[in-house]
Amino acid sequence: MSFSRSFLFSLALIPTLSACQGVCVDDGVAWNQSPPEVCGNADATNTNTDTDGTVSDTMTTSTTSTTSAGVTTASTLTTGPTTGSASETETGEAPLWCVDADGDGFGDADNCMPGTPGEDPPPGYAPNGDDCDDSSADTFPGSAEKESETECMKDGDGDGWGDTEVPVGVTPGTDCDDADAATYPGAAFNEDAEACMTDVDGDGWGSEDPKPGVTPGTDCDDANAATFPGAAENEDAAACMQDEDGDGWGDARVPEGVTPGADCFDNNPDLNPGDELLFSVIDGGEVASVDLASGQVSTFANVDISMLGGEWSVISAAISPDDGLVYVSNAASSRLARMDYCDGGPPTELPPHGRSICGLIFNAEGLLFGVDSAADELVRFSPETGTELDSVKITLNGQIVNIGSCGAAYDCGEDRILITDGAQSRILSVDTVSGESKVAADIDQGSWGAVGQAYDAVNKNVLTSNGSKLYRIELDGSNNFEVVTTMSMSLNDLEFGPTCQ
Repeated sequence: MSFSRSFLFSLALIPTLSACQGVCVDDGVAWNQSPPEVCGNADATNTNTDTDGTVSDTMTTSTTSTTSAGVTTASTLTTGPTTGSASETETGEAPLWCVDADGDGFGDADNCMPGTPGEDPPPGYAPNGDDCDDSSADTFPGSAEKESETECMKDGDGDGWGDTEVPVGVTPGTDCDDADAATYPGAAFNEDAEACMTDVDGDGWGSEDPKPGVTPGTDCDDANAATFPGAAENEDAAACMQDEDGDGWGDARVPEGVTPGADCFDNNPDLNPGDELLFSVIDGGEVASVDLASGQVSTFANVDISMLGGEWSVISAAISPDDGLVYVSNAASSRLARMDYCDGGPPTELPPHGRSICGLIFNAEGLLFGVDSAADELVRFSPETGTELDSVKITLNGQIVNIGSCGAAYDCGEDRILITDGAQSRILSVDTVSGESKVAADIDQGSWGAVGQAYDAVNKNVLTSNGSKLYRIELDGSNNFEVVTTMSMSLNDLEFGPTCQ
């Protein structure tokens, strides 16, 4: 015998009859049985009991239903007591257990079976039939959560955006490259909040050379988060430049395709063209600035070099890109010293090296070089100890260059060391390994004595002193130059350094 659930439920609402019309019999459902007070058993219901009072039988009805996928499920309705009183208990429909071939937690709706209520599906099954492609673990409802939390989409790269090219039955998304997690709509949010672009370095700017089918951006180096349009806002708000130290000035030494800036020391935010001056260390430790407009030389700091002992005649100065300390060469006793003219602390003297150094230079890697005018050599020193590491003869066309007086500077744009050959009033670019040089500029201004030189990274040329005259010399092969100003005193060393503000 079977009944529909709604029918049984309605029967349960009908009250039992108040009297028994005959002998006590089991007439089926509770409302059709004799009252217990007549039948002589106050606990009688739709059951028979043994002498110990336990329930001996119950009545159970079954129903069946068919899912939209054509799978038949079963449900049971048990009537009868569990505590000795009349009751009916519904356990509900059996769950669907569907094959989950790809293991993504969503089952194939065409391959299901009835499950056991209250239990977990066996391995290889899911408690649903919601997967639109059970051959792909990347395809399931909500996989592309950035687009929809319910649609059955494919997200192969795990970026939360759905693939545009999908099999029949899978909802297409808007990810133009579902094999690259750095490519999706809005990846380059600084350029376009909706366009499907590639941003590998996560700076919000899209690669200018992406894969076919991906919208190009304007990031000239998408492998470096410090490189993007406007990175060096103090130089150019639109140019794609690199600013590693975040000071708003672009690195002068950059890969091909990146616009070079004017920051020779892009690893140090305290050293940049926006906060620097042209200075010279005068004998005795006075540090003076040079006004390019008027030529006025004005003392702004004082470091007591005399405390180091002996005579100090500073012939050259160079600034370290690592810590901003100024290194000076003492021509009188072949020694080096380092100082911080901003804090005015005591200088540190390094051991004698025995060289006659007319020019000091740091390159971008923090290597310290000196030009020995007596030996005509380029010498490499240890910045920590001041000791000589190695040296090489300075040559031009295979011939040793007679360095009588010199100035020296580092051209960070071309990554080269420049030496002013005072005797010939020319500038040489010297290879630090071989010592072979090339003429970078030859202005034919006679023989110079007191020579200083500093590289101007903003204008990409050099400032060179000949006594009190200050020259600006181009390095583009034109040999063009101009006398910028006549300084208020003769200087034999020049360098750009921080303003101490």
